[in-house]
Amino acid sequence: FTSIAADLDASSLDTRKARKLATTWKLPEAFNELSHLTSRQDIHSRTAALIEKVSTPGEHHARLADWPFRLYITTNYDHLLETASSGQLVSVGNRGSELHKIAGGVQDVVWHIHGGSRLSVDISQLVVTKSDYDDFYPNSNAVDRLKALSTTHRCVFFGFGFTDEDFNYVLQAVGRLSHSGRPSFAFLGYK
Repeated sequence: FTSIAADLDASSLDTRKARKLATTWKLPEAFNELSHLTSRQDIHSRTAALIEKVSTPGEHHARLADWPFRLYITTNYDHLLETASSGQLVSVGNRGSELHKIAGGVQDVVWHIHGGSRLSVDISQLVVTKSDYDDFYPNSNAVDRLKALSTTHRCVFFGFGFTDEDFNYVLQAVGRLSHSGRPSFAFLGYK
């Protein structure tokens, strides 16, 4: 956020309102304010460009890529897990025909439920601004697909925090659909 806001400040745009929101950890709202100064697509492009500056997977990516899961679901925009898998895992976006790839016998897929920085806009939309979240949650084809998956598969979620209120709404719905014979799991970092 800070880098994008600084770039917009350098273009003589007033980002004070967005920066104030960011200090209270209301990042989707802060990004939304920035998008009013330019456009949502501009904020998506700038976000993707920043994400792509980190291209080397870490130790955790390598370990996750080696786990025996058929489908990974992440809110991360980066493709470091796919890179760590040496091409074994394929990225899938969150729009249109991409959602058909998340069905039945899906295998070796990383589903970027909040979009992927390397995926084209026709198959993937980054979920960054409050408007993006409002378009996506609580009802969208991607959320419906997630709920359907959770009724038939054990799900493991990573790459999000419990402060992501909109995604927590979906996790609550998914949690009600799982049972002790097929629990869902979430892996979170901590300090």
